[in-house]
Amino acid sequence: MKGQEALLSGKRSKNSPPCWRGTQSGVAAVEFALCAPLMLMMLAGISDLGLAMRSKMLLVIGVDNATTYAILTQGSATSATLKAIVQDASSLTGVSANASAVTYDCASGTPATLVAATSTTTCASGAVAGQYVTITGSYTYTPLMPGYSFVANTTLSDTATVQVK
Repeated sequence: MKGQEALLSGKRSKNSPPCWRGTQSGVAAVEFALCAPLMLMMLAGISDLGLAMRSKMLLVIGVDNATTYAILTQGSATSATLKAIVQDASSLTGVSANASAVTYDCASGTPATLVAATSTTTCASGAVAGQYVTITGSYTYTPLMPGYSFVANTTLSDTATVQVK
């Protein structure tokens, strides 16, 4: 009886049998050693997700600034100028950008799709074909944890087509 009480209280007396169940020393260290790597991997994954979202947001800002400039210049901005705006406004290193030449298209349907036209084409809606520019930006995100690139696509991209006239 004395030995059982000693085991339950966590203390050992001279008469109690040797037993490892009575001690709790080191249990917290073992639990921490088992849980810490998993927690660190989760933290790194959350950090990577946040940084990837930030990079995507900066890329979208760059493309948005270029489309705004294309509208303000009514399509007279050069492709090189629009590319430079995407790269500069995004503030990311290694952004590749592309801007199409001005094309004539008719918008039709819901959601709107563009149908190729000429400058003299009258669209189905009765309006004259509009002038459009398509601007695309892409960026390859490098994750903090190299293994995450196998789980998710690390190439971020954004495309905007805007009517300039």
